[in-house]
Amino acid sequence: MKLILLKSNLLNALKSVERAVGNGSRLPVLQSIHCAAAKKNSKIVFTATNLEIAIQHTIQGKVLEEGNIIIPFSILYSIINSLVAEKIQIEQKNKTITITADNYEATINIGELEEFPIIPTISNTQVALKIKTEDLLESISQALTATQYSEIRPEINGIFFLYDNQQLTLVGTDSFRLVEKTIEQNKTRSALENGTSFIVPLQTMETVLKIIKDGEVEILIDSNQALFRTENKQLITRLVDGAFPDYKLIIPKENETEIFLERSEFINAVRTVKTFSGRAHDVVLQIEKKVLEVRSAESTLGENTYRIPIRTKGKQQKIEISFNWHYLLDGLRMYKGDEIILGLSGAEKPVMIKNQEEQQLIYVVMPIRV
Repeated sequence: MKLILLKSNLLNALKSVERAVGNGSRLPVLQSIHCAAAKKNSKIVFTATNLEIAIQHTIQGKVLEEGNIIIPFSILYSIINSLVAEKIQIEQKNKTITITADNYEATINIGELEEFPIIPTISNTQVALKIKTEDLLESISQALTATQYSEIRPEINGIFFLYDNQQLTLVGTDSFRLVEKTIEQNKTRSALENGTSFIVPLQTMETVLKIIKDGEVEILIDSNQALFRTENKQLITRLVDGAFPDYKLIIPKENETEIFLERSEFINAVRTVKTFSGRAHDVVLQIEKKVLEVRSAESTLGENTYRIPIRTKGKQQKIEISFNWHYLLDGLRMYKGDEIILGLSGAEKPVMIKNQEEQQLIYVVMPIRV
């Protein structure tokens, strides 16, 4: 193998595949990456895997000699990241590669090709779903807001994807709060059957957010794997086993009372009063007539109250309800609109947060039961 590459292109590829490089505790070769170069199309493909996910990044370069090699990732990345020169030459010589750039030269021992794991492929090669990258990434980011890793319930250690009625819905939950984001029909193209669903691991979703940037994403699935593919990147992952909870049971179908208030002021109120929330991380909301009181108290610190004017719709009732302030702020920050709506049905029932401008997004949070 003999290649001439631009540093910027090579560094981008290494940064992409880095997230799939293994720690090598079980299989040392997982600390290396596979590099394949073809003269026909001048494409160089870099691949890394930790056996849970595999990432491929393709770049253009001058391929003087074709080949396939296994390169230790950390030393290659360290060298390329430190070089000032933009043009880099990589040449294989028996069991080593030589990296040359201006007044720099290094020789690296390479691994055994046959030791590198076989990268799995998707059996269903038909493109299942196409969506603009910005729409997918926004939806993933919003769904991740309500998730955290659980050893007790592995079925919620992922984002639930549901394609139904020509709409794609993403759902995340940690059992204390839930996000449902629906992507409208005109923003997706799909060959999936109605009712198709699958769960993508949280780690994979976080990686997709980091490495996929522009253009359009294709998503392919089979019985136990999913592939996210763009023009020059591919990420293949195992799917989460098990059935996702029937989350529709958590989302209130109707709310007895709806509270309308300014989102930015509500955020400021929670951020201010949380100072006295102590270890319990709780703040109390009290709704009475046209005022929402946000307060917290801690016996060794004191107490404080922030009052916000509100409009109400539905049943007029005095409600006092406690929340984890982290969960409350997470939900409020997801939205962009000026006004927020709180849907309430009692002190111990789930509370829905939404706004009129973003009707495809719903955040549900459980109150703290005192």
